[in-house]
Formats: sequence, C-alpha cells, structure tokens
Amino acid sequence: MEYLLNRGGKMPYSDESSAMLIKDKFNISKAAFKRALGHLMKEKKIVQDDGWTLLTETGRQWTPPVGNESQEEE
Repeated sequence: MEYLLNRGGKMPYSDESSAMLIKDKFNISKAAFKRALGHLMKEKKIVQDDGWTLLTETGRQWTPPVGNESQEEE
C-alpha cells in the first residue's frame, strides 16, 4: 500500500507480471504477491487494469499502522 501511495496510486505491476520482475522489485515470490493483491482486491482497496494496479478511493484512505518505524534505526 505504501508503494502505491508513494507513486500516485498506481504501479505497472499486477498478477500478470513475471515472477522474476516481482522478485527483483519486491523481493517476494509471485505467489505471495498474488495473495497480497487478491487480499487487497477483496477489500476493494485496489483494482487491476491492463497490467496496472490502481488504488481505489478506499485504498487511498489507508494509513500505515502506528509504531511501524524501523527497528534498525535505534
């Protein structure tokens, strides 16, 4: 969600993207990526159109969980 919000609510990656591209970009498997997208689509936070993933109005209202700061900075 942060990735989408930081990029104007759209990204050129979808469940149709190649496994290698997903691994290179997000460092997760295609299966994990598809599960995450499926979950977000079920919640009506994203839609997919012509190879792109787009935030919906519901998705644009998402905010990161409180206390999600990196532990590495301490």
